[in-house]
Amino acid sequence: APEAAPAAELPDPNEPGISPKEKAKRQIAITRAKAAGGAAPAAAASAPAAPSLPPPAAAPAAPVVEDLGDPDEPGLSPKEKARRKVARMRASRG
Repeated sequence: APEAAPAAELPDPNEPGISPKEKAKRQIAITRAKAAGGAAPAAAASAPAAPSLPPPAAAPAAPVVEDLGDPDEPGLSPKEKARRKVARMRASRG
C-alpha cells in the first residue's frame, strides 16, 4: 500500500516557475487529500491517478445481434453508427 501524506506535506501548487499542468496536478492532490480526511497517496502529487476499471468480463462466444444496438437509430453520432455496424459484422462472422 502506498504511504499516505498529510495535505500539508504535498507540494505547493502556487510555487513560482512551475507549469500550469504541474500546478493543476498539485492542486488536485491537495483536494483529494482533504477529501480523504487529510491523507492521500504520495504518488498522487507526482502522477495522475489511473481510472479504476472493472476487470474484463469473459466475452460471450457469439454476441446476440440485438444486443449490439441499431446502427440506424436516430440521433447517433457517425462514430457510434460505425461502431455498431462493425460490431454487427463481426458478430455475424462468428
